[in-house]
Amino acid sequence: MSKYSNCIHELVPEYTEWGDWCPSPQAYFRGEATMPGAHYHVGFQVIAGPTFMEEPHCHHGIEEYLVIIGANLENIWDFDAEYDIMLGEDVDHMESFTVNKPMIIHIPPNLWHCPINFRVVNKPLLWQAVYQNGTWGKTLARKRPDGSKFFEFMGDGISVCVRNPEVKCTYCGRCFKMLTEEAK
Repeated sequence: MSKYSNCIHELVPEYTEWGDWCPSPQAYFRGEATMPGAHYHVGFQVIAGPTFMEEPHCHHGIEEYLVIIGANLENIWDFDAEYDIMLGEDVDHMESFTVNKPMIIHIPPNLWHCPINFRVVNKPLLWQAVYQNGTWGKTLARKRPDGSKFFEFMGDGISVCVRNPEVKCTYCGRCFKMLTEEAK
């Protein structure tokens, strides 16, 4: 064991079930859960087809960068896709931005963002949500049946699995796939 072994982390394939639009396996660096003291949290996914991702949410006090480039790593400008992303100061006042080229989208702390609607994906994209903290979390705006609003916090090790409430959510995508199939 070297003095610097704690500085090296091997990415391990994580098999997910998001659907054909997000091929499996994927890779993640889950911040402090992966490397104690880390202030960086990122996933490496490929978007291979149209999809609608994420509810509007914000990250309190933490910035995030959404990196969306062509998946051809020899030429990241080999990009044939179009998507819309929503950004705003609060969930009820957001603006839509249409993107059709490689971009990094800076999400300052407390900026509401998403959904992202990948409307056209003719060539695969590399997607990275780079979160500048050792633990990942987001706040969602929710409505009760009576119409009143409340906020829900989700994050690493907090949410329970939709399919098995006895375990914590690992963001495997099974519930997304299940809900998508039920909607058909």
